[in-house]
Amino acid sequence: MDLVIKELGIEDKNSFLEAIQQVWEPDFITAFYFKDLAKSNYENYLEILKHAKSGINIPKEHVPSTNLFAFNPSTKMIGRVSIRHELNDFLQEIGGHIGYVVDPNYRNQGVATKLLKAALDYSKKNLGLKKVLLTCDEDNLASEKVIVNNGGIFENLREACAISPTRKKRFWINL
Repeated sequence: MDLVIKELGIEDKNSFLEAIQQVWEPDFITAFYFKDLAKSNYENYLEILKHAKSGINIPKEHVPSTNLFAFNPSTKMIGRVSIRHELNDFLQEIGGHIGYVVDPNYRNQGVATKLLKAALDYSKKNLGLKKVLLTCDEDNLASEKVIVNNGGIFENLREACAISPTRKKRFWINL
C-alpha cells in the first residue's frame, strides 16, 4: 500500500478529525495527548505539536517528541507514530523511543512496518540517534514482528508494574 507519512498540516484537518472519532486502541490516543483540544481548535493543536517537537510547554514527565501521521492514497489518516527524542526513566523502562498505532481496518497490510521505518529514518536523520529502544506487550506478536522486521534485537523482558500491567519485551534497533 502506498502511504504518505508526514507531520500534520492544515490541509489534514478533516481527515484527522474523522480519525480521532474512532477508537483504534483502548489506551492509545490517536490525537497524542490533547484530543479534546484537537477537536475544538485544530490550528492550536498543530501549534502544540510544534511545541512538543521543540520541548516547549510540555508536561514535566514528557520529553520532546515528533508525531508523524500516515495517510492512504485517498488522504484518509490511518496511522500515527510518536518519536521521543530522548528517554526519561519511564521511557527507558516501559515506553521506548517510538510508539505507533494503526487503524484496525488497515492492520496486516504493512502500514505499521512502514510507519516504524519512517520513524527510524527520522530518528537517524533529524535527531542523530545511533540506536532506539522499542517495547511491546509480551503477547503483542504483531508489534514484535514489525519491530524485528525493522532490525529490532531483543534485549529482555520487563515484569509488569504499577505503570504497566503487562510484561514488556524490549528491543534495540541500531541506526
